Amino acid sequence: MSVKRGVRNFAKGHEAEIHGPCRVVYRPNKPHDCGATVWIETLAEVTIYNLEAAPVTIGTRWDLEPG
Repeated sequence: MSVKRGVRNFAKGHEAEIHGPCRVVYRPNKPHDCGATVWIETLAEVTIYNLEAAPVTIGTRWDLEPG
């Protein structure tokens, strides 16, 4: 799985912990450009875990520079 904002990919891993409200979206008839038909949306901080690297915490959407 990956943590993205728009087309920018922040991290990849096997598990994500969302530190706040989120919603799950399923749109089989209108997938994302990457082809995903289900995804989780949040403005909260997310920690992503990867078996091959240290956990990465992505700040809230408001902490990230636009891109």
